[in-house]
Amino acid sequence: MTFSERPHVMLVISSLGAGGAERVITELAAFLAVKGYPVTLVTLEGDRADHYSLSPDVRRVRMDIMWESSGFFASIAGMLRRLRMIRRMVRAAGADVVISFVDMTNIRVLLALAGTRIPVIVSERTDPRRHSIGSVWTRLRRYCYPLAARVVVQTEGVAAWARTWLPARKVAIVPNAVRRPSDVADNRPAGLPHGNILMGMGRLSVEKGFDRLLQAYHDSGLHEKGWFLVILGEGPERYNLSGLAERLGIVDRFLLPGLQVNPDAWLKHADIFALSSRYEGFPNVLIEAMQCARACVAFACDSGPADLVRHGHDGWLVPADDTAAFADALRVLTDNPALRIALGEAATDISNRLTGDTVYGQWQSICDQVAAQDGKEHVRFKRAGAGE
Repeated sequence: MTFSERPHVMLVISSLGAGGAERVITELAAFLAVKGYPVTLVTLEGDRADHYSLSPDVRRVRMDIMWESSGFFASIAGMLRRLRMIRRMVRAAGADVVISFVDMTNIRVLLALAGTRIPVIVSERTDPRRHSIGSVWTRLRRYCYPLAARVVVQTEGVAAWARTWLPARKVAIVPNAVRRPSDVADNRPAGLPHGNILMGMGRLSVEKGFDRLLQAYHDSGLHEKGWFLVILGEGPERYNLSGLAERLGIVDRFLLPGLQVNPDAWLKHADIFALSSRYEGFPNVLIEAMQCARACVAFACDSGPADLVRHGHDGWLVPADDTAAFADALRVLTDNPALRIALGEAATDISNRLTGDTVYGQWQSICDQVAAQDGKEHVRFKRAGAGE
């Protein structure tokens, strides 16, 4: 495919808030634009501020269609109106391939473009086996995903699940790329305490399991040894976590600094990074910690940590949901500074395994395959001047 023949790629997501999916779709848009693809990035929410900066070569569209609907019939009418607006917007833009991120947005896009012959690639950004979207949306996913040209997942575990009900040829595995640490990552953040640091990072929500991290920190004796526990992020569990810290008697060495503009600077000064999630789609924060040469301990939850960490070589894996074993792992690492250094140094190899060129090159290949195969009918359909 020549430079001038690149298909127009449209990327769709609910918003560009502070999340892993949002970061990936922003970087993918920039990568494709550099490669010569006409790229449009669409968000369904219109009034939410962007957390990530977008390449000037990427066209930005804010639809502002995620209004509230009250009542069953109003919800149905609102859904149908959204679908019509998405369909008209995609066709007016002249998109040749559409890439949608995150389950419910994927379903909306597939329904909106049904019958248009515009190929749609959908990307699951979490583990559907653990992340509930409700019975209605789950049934809609089962109905809609077979309409997709490709279903992209991030781990082998989710791919195996998808292949039980989708054609294997439609399922592709693309992990997330490493992100180059900030140039100012070596500067010590003003709010970071002096002393040994156990750090977690992520949305303060139930699935991230920070309650278990607090318990393991307490049970391991790190508090008595003078270690600090710092968790970066914001979310609905902040109040509950603060209350748990008080009950455990660790509040004097427990910090919740919130979202940070430069989390790399915090990671660089951690002695141990802990991933306590009950489940993951793909743990971007674990990649970032490994890239920063941190000794990492993680629950081997569904799904992602076991795809990244080679136990005892570049990190420490703990059986899922075994908080006592997690506390034991913390004790092992705190008592062995040499082991922490060795694990951290080995962990930096993640930068070679998941480079941006490698990962986003896989996305580019999928786009080209879909445009060459599934997109042929769309091109003929578009040239024929077919309407809605």
